Amino acid sequence: MSRAVWDAIATAVVSAAALIMLGFYLHDRAGIDDLRPRYEEDWRKWGASGIRIGSVNATMVIDVFVDFACPHCLRLTPVLDSVLEKFPHQVAARFQHFPLRMEGRSVESAKAIECATEQGRFRAMYGLLSSTAPEERQSIPWGILAADSGVGDLTSFRACIEEPLERFERVIAGRDLAERLGLQGTPTVWVNGRVFDRGRSMEAFLEKAEALGIGNTPTP
Repeated sequence: MSRAVWDAIATAVVSAAALIMLGFYLHDRAGIDDLRPRYEEDWRKWGASGIRIGSVNATMVIDVFVDFACPHCLRLTPVLDSVLEKFPHQVAARFQHFPLRMEGRSVESAKAIECATEQGRFRAMYGLLSSTAPEERQSIPWGILAADSGVGDLTSFRACIEEPLERFERVIAGRDLAERLGLQGTPTVWVNGRVFDRGRSMEAFLEKAEALGIGNTPTP
C-alpha cells in the first residue's frame, strides 16, 4: 500500500476521532446546561402552600418539596433543624407537600402532618416521624404518634385525619406547585426560588448562607 494511501487513512482516523471527541464534549455541555439551576420569580408567593418555620423577614428561604412518608425526606430533618437553629432570624424553611402517591401512606402522612399543624405540633410530629425507624413508622397508629407529638386534642386529630384529601387545601396546593415546576422526586430543595443542587449537607447550606451575606454568626 502506498504512502499516500496510508496518509489518507491516518487523516481519516484522526478526523473521526476528533469528531467523536467533539460529540462527547457537546453532549457533556448539554448535560451541564440542563442541570443549571432554574429560577422562579414568583417564589415569594409559595408561602400560601407551605408550612413555614422562621421569620417572615428571613434573607434565605429554603423551600423543601417533601413526601412525609419518604425516608430520604425525613433524613433531611436534622440538617434543616441545625440551619434554622444557627440562623433563627435570617433563615426560614417552608415545607411544601408533594406526596408522590395520591393514596396510602404518602397521603396519610400529609394529612397527619396537617392535622398536627392545626394544633401547633408540626415540628414535633415531623421530628417524631424522622426519628422513628421505617419499619415502625409503617405500623404505629397515627393516634399514638399524635399523642407522642404532644397533640392536645386527640379526638379532633382522629376526626381530622379521616377527612377526605380535598379538605386539605395546602396538600393540594403543594402538589400542584410541584407539578407545575416539573418536579419528579422528593426531597427537592429550592433556595430563594432557585433549585439548590449543591447537596443536602450542613456545609452546603452554610456556604449558601454566606453567599447571601448571612455569614456564620447569627443575628441576635
